[in-house]
This record gives sequence, structure tokens and C-alpha cells, in this order.
Amino acid sequence: MTVELYNWRPRSPLVPIPVLRRLRGRRLRNFGDELGPLVVRGLLASLTLGEEAASGKRERLLSVGSVMHFAKPGDHVWGSGINGKVAQPVRVRAGDLHVHAVRGPLSRKYLASRGHDVPEVYGDPALLIAHVDDRFCLAGAVKLRRRLVVPNLNDASRYRHHPDAVSPLADPIDIARLIASSEFVVGSSLHAMVLADVYGVPSRPLVSGHESTFKYEDYYSGTGRELPEFALDIDHADKLGAVQAAMFNPQPLIASFPKELFRSATESSEGAPSSNRAHRRGSGTT
Repeated sequence: MTVELYNWRPRSPLVPIPVLRRLRGRRLRNFGDELGPLVVRGLLASLTLGEEAASGKRERLLSVGSVMHFAKPGDHVWGSGINGKVAQPVRVRAGDLHVHAVRGPLSRKYLASRGHDVPEVYGDPALLIAHVDDRFCLAGAVKLRRRLVVPNLNDASRYRHHPDAVSPLADPIDIARLIASSEFVVGSSLHAMVLADVYGVPSRPLVSGHESTFKYEDYYSGTGRELPEFALDIDHADKLGAVQAAMFNPQPLIASFPKELFRSATESSEGAPSSNRAHRRGSGTT
């Protein structure tokens, strides 16, 4: 039995009429939420581990995203965060959740206040993407645009026609390439800010019409920074300029990865996914 690598995929409404929003369409692939399984599979490949559960039982791992409210008893958490706009951010009682790392100290404080045992290991796992997947090794990319705007999924319609905007539903690799080749990144997408930090690209968060500031503060504090001033619009972002660079040591987050959940690829009947073997880095995760 394989370990389920959880990532949030909401269903799109078939019609925009509120009373009919219960009618849902296809699953949406928001690029930030898609990064979780990519990071985990890249790390598994570097460790020569497959996705099969070492226990032979059902296991589930939550990584990238404000997805703690989706956790179930027995789940493992590695780098996930609390969703500040959810009424019940944690639905699992103390002792029934295995927490290896969280996105930031705000998530840790909330979980600890509910009796959960949470180590002081912080970091959004998306920060590791260039360490574990060669396709995302884009540091030093030639700058092709002055500015890139990446909205949160819930803000996407507002920026649909902006000439500098990209949809958060685009392929994660395509968005990473756009970010790495930009001089300045602006957006309400948290993971646009994360990838900008990965590639050392100056960035500024944009006020969201739908998101709580909790996840942003959690992320920034987890990378050694105060919550920066949010730009009110794109012109305001240009005036404010870039936020302070991230201070992040990847080793504690890598060391906290629950590799004991996974069976060795050489022992697994399925082995590690072939699509990820091709993207292993020769230097592993160092």
C-alpha cells in the first residue's frame, strides 16, 4: 500500500450562481498545492525510497499548504500550516497526529495550544523544490521581464487581463520558470513568494480579497522575518519595493522528513516512480 501524498484540489463551480455552487466541475490544480507531492517524490528519489508504506498499512502525509484542517487521525504532517480563515483549523485530537515540522511558529503555537506535540522545525517544503528536482534548478536564469504578477487562486479573476499576470492554475514548472526569469514578483499567491525566495527574486505580497494574513505571517516568521507591508495594488508594490530576503537553512526541514514511513525502492514491488528518477540531483539534498 502506498503512502498517500495529500494535496488540496478544489472543484471548480460549473456555474457562477451562488445558489448552484454545490454543482462542481473538474478538480483544479493550483500550482502551490501541486508542489507538495513534487517535493516529497523528489526527496524520496534522493533517499532511494519508494512510495510504498513501510508499515504495509494506510498512511497519509500532508506537506505543502494550509491544509491542517484536512488532517485525520494517524496522519503525518511535514511542513503544513494552519488555515487562518477556517473556523476549526485542527480537527484531530491531541495524540492522534504525527507532526514532524510545520510551516511556521504561528502554526506551531496553535497546535501546541491544542495539546499537540510539535517540534520547533519550520519551513514550507516548497522551499526545497530546487534541492530535490532538477527541473526546478533555475537560479541565475536570464531575466526576461521586469515584473510578474501571481494572484491567489481566489483572486485570479481580478488580474485575469493584467499583462504581467499568470494564472495560478498554470503548470508549476512553467510558473517557476516565469518567476526565476523575472526581476520582481508581486502577488497574493503565497507560493509565488516562496518560489521567489527559492530563486532569490525580489518580491512583495499583495493584499488578497479573500485570504487571511495568518498563512503569510506564519511563512515569513518561519523564514526569519516580520510580516511585511502588503501592497494595496501593483503600483503600490512597485513603490514599496522588495521585502527582506529569507533566512532559511534547509537542513532541519530535510532532517525532519519522515523517511521511516516509506519502504526502500529496492524492496518495493513498485519502486520509486520513474518520472522522478530522471529528476534526481546527483548531490542529493545537500
